[in-house]
Amino acid sequence: MMNERAIRGTLAAIMESWPMQLSIISNSERFSIVLAEDTKIMRGGKQISAGDLRVGQLMCVTGNMTSRDPSSMTADRLEILD
Repeated sequence: MMNERAIRGTLAAIMESWPMQLSIISNSERFSIVLAEDTKIMRGGKQISAGDLRVGQLMCVTGNMTSRDPSSMTADRLEILD
């Protein structure tokens, strides 16, 4: 069963893998975020590309936590807040 959740945190690392993976720190906890092909990446109400992501950006990620690893998520939507 999937567990939908929203995480607000700071982008700590971008792994140039396929699919692309991000590391986000939220309240001193590190989360691994996988971007799916259909993940929407938003900034200021406009959709942008993964190439616009930068370490240090504040973001809110919504997606499904994986059952085998509570610190891992597949993102449905990522919104840059700064």
